[in-house]
Amino acid sequence: LHTAYRRQRQMCIRDSDKDDGSIEMLGAAGARFIMHQISENNITEFGIGTGNTLNAIAKWLPKTNMKIDFISLNGSLTSHNSIQTETGINQLAHKTNGDCYNIGVPLILESVEQKKILEQIKFIKEIIIKANNTKVKITGVGGLFETSQIVKSKIFSLKSINELKKAGAVGEVAGNFFDKNGNLITNKETKKIFSASVNSFKKSTTVLIAVSYTHLTL
Repeated sequence: LHTAYRRQRQMCIRDSDKDDGSIEMLGAAGARFIMHQISENNITEFGIGTGNTLNAIAKWLPKTNMKIDFISLNGSLTSHNSIQTETGINQLAHKTNGDCYNIGVPLILESVEQKKILEQIKFIKEIIIKANNTKVKITGVGGLFETSQIVKSKIFSLKSINELKKAGAVGEVAGNFFDKNGNLITNKETKKIFSASVNSFKKSTTVLIAVSYTHLTL
């Protein structure tokens, strides 16, 4: 993952079977990270991924009247086109006086052809460009086990999940899947995923990957 995403910072806390304290600790640390980037580095735009960790960060982020924009790094609708009402990016934007740029398309589309059409729609293209150009990107790491958000939320169909597992996928970062060695997975399913360019992560000044883990190793 370090090679693929030019990861400069990571927050890792092992899951507790007894309570949700680990993810709360990640949330508090992530919120401090955002406030530090705002106050010390004058960052006013953040690329935001998905996952339970982002929701925890949003919970701990203090309210501010500053104009801080949050831009989604990937599509946000589920495999049956429903809206996730409690996504981290929406909650983060609510804490600031900035704008929320959420891409209102499924994370995985029906076909590569459909993806190409959507990429040419002006407002969608503009949001993806903004996401690619963010200097600071924050995302969680999702697994493919039953309790993972991307499985429970039905962002991906069971068919897509099974195809990804067959290809060796064990987790994902902002819609990009990787195997147990950190190598990116490329197959007919991943080509339909709507997300920021992997190369844009390498061009960012800071990429923060936050994960509360039991099954994952970074």
